[in-house]
Amino acid sequence: DGAPDRAFVHLTVSVLAGREARVLRETGDALLAVLRDSFPRARSERRCDFTVELREMRPELYFKSAG
Repeated sequence: DGAPDRAFVHLTVSVLAGREARVLRETGDALLAVLRDSFPRARSERRCDFTVELREMRPELYFKSAG
């Protein structure tokens, strides 16, 4: 919203589909904690919202070349 006393940090992580919902929730919670811990100044000096989004990728549409 442009307010100088507010901040926003968002993390998007893509993972291949097929993981259990519990694992995704635990991963999201852990990543949210990492974000909060990584921006202590933003948290102490202003209101800072943190969000994490896990996106599932369809395996049939994921392409990879190693090495």
